[in-house]
Amino acid sequence: MTNTLAADATDVAALSTAHTLAMARSDIHSAVNADTDHRRHQYALSARDHAVTVLLERTSEPSQREHAEYYLADAEAIIAATTPIS
Repeated sequence: MTNTLAADATDVAALSTAHTLAMARSDIHSAVNADTDHRRHQYALSARDHAVTVLLERTSEPSQREHAEYYLADAEAIIAATTPIS
């Protein structure tokens, strides 16, 4: 019974990680296509958060981590480009 529960938890974590990675990718696309800098910035912040979540998840696969690193870099570049200078 314990092994079954552990396997189910691993499956849920993998599905959750894949979903979080997909959300990061979607947010990057939304940021690129946003009509204002404010929206672009908000989508990039969300993408950054999702990418970091994947990077910190211990069950993430190497390919997921690699994609998350790309999304994180893209998000940080968009954030830097849309942050108002005070």
